Amino acid sequence: MIRHGKRAPGKAFGDIKKTGEWICDDNSSYSPRLNPAPVQHSKLYHIVYEPGVLPYQPQCRKEDLLSDGMNDLYELGKFYKSYYVDEMKLLGEAFWPWNVLFRGSEKDRTLRSGVSFMNGMFEPKSPNEVIEYITDNDAAGLVHPSVDWCPELDEASNLYFNSQEWQDIFNSFSNKYKTILESHGIKWNFKNVKKFTAYTLIVDCTNHTNEAWITDEMLLDFARFMSQYNRGPVYYKGNFYGYAGSPMFREFFRVADEKIAMQNDYKFVLYSSHDAALLAILSLLGDYEGQYNPPFGSHVAFEMWDVNGKIMCRFVFNGNPIKLDLFNGETLVSYSNLKMKFASNGYLSHCIIPNWPK
Repeated sequence: MIRHGKRAPGKAFGDIKKTGEWICDDNSSYSPRLNPAPVQHSKLYHIVYEPGVLPYQPQCRKEDLLSDGMNDLYELGKFYKSYYVDEMKLLGEAFWPWNVLFRGSEKDRTLRSGVSFMNGMFEPKSPNEVIEYITDNDAAGLVHPSVDWCPELDEASNLYFNSQEWQDIFNSFSNKYKTILESHGIKWNFKNVKKFTAYTLIVDCTNHTNEAWITDEMLLDFARFMSQYNRGPVYYKGNFYGYAGSPMFREFFRVADEKIAMQNDYKFVLYSSHDAALLAILSLLGDYEGQYNPPFGSHVAFEMWDVNGKIMCRFVFNGNPIKLDLFNGETLVSYSNLKMKFASNGYLSHCIIPNWPK
């Protein structure tokens, strides 16, 4: 599972022209705004958004994937190719649809991130190749946990944001930054503060230019605040711990069980999603609590190994094997034992998606 690459912010604060150019569709884009039509003997239709009304000039809508983000995911795909194709010989050079499952959230930036990754991992070998991308929708997001379709997550979110722990975090942040942010025209309320801190971090993380009054200390504090905001409902040790990761682990185990039973031929599965999804996975594994949000382009690999006839598995986050809390810090564990512990702890029985295999 990957987090999408660098993107444009959502709501803008201040003079966007001072931040620099925002490029989302240049000539070297690995997922350009091109649509082939019709199916047979197609032309390529280039989608060009009216530049005069785009919020992030000259090419980007709100939250669009940047060309720089496409490049990062393309390089990540090449990295996975070097490991699973060139070194491990798990897959061949060419893309075969029965060996690869490609799925993502309903957002445009995750689609284009996944396409960029696939272009890096599987270079085109023949004209008119077609790769199927299975996508979520707003009604239910298998790889994008959301309060919009999971009432349990809504309850977990309300529990956390009404807790004394969160009130202390927000009050401490307010004491330090309310006066200075209000002096620069930032309306002080919970949602607006969250949007402003997210905006400044995205501007910084995409190598654009923030307002001169934004200091390095602020950026570190903003990153810590956003981490506590995003991680809270997922990691909060209340009645809803682990619920956000439930649909994804059910899906991981479903695909793996079908592979073991020889009901599918998948050798590689790519899920293109968001930081919330990676946090939901990491929250149930361990070895990450207390750190910042996963950066743009982060990735978690769930690997299955045949070790002397036993099916073993491990999780690897940004290239580093994860020490599993449920197994006292071990990294390579029995697949059947992992499933059993997840089931007995209730990690597989929440956020049920209607009409989806349980």
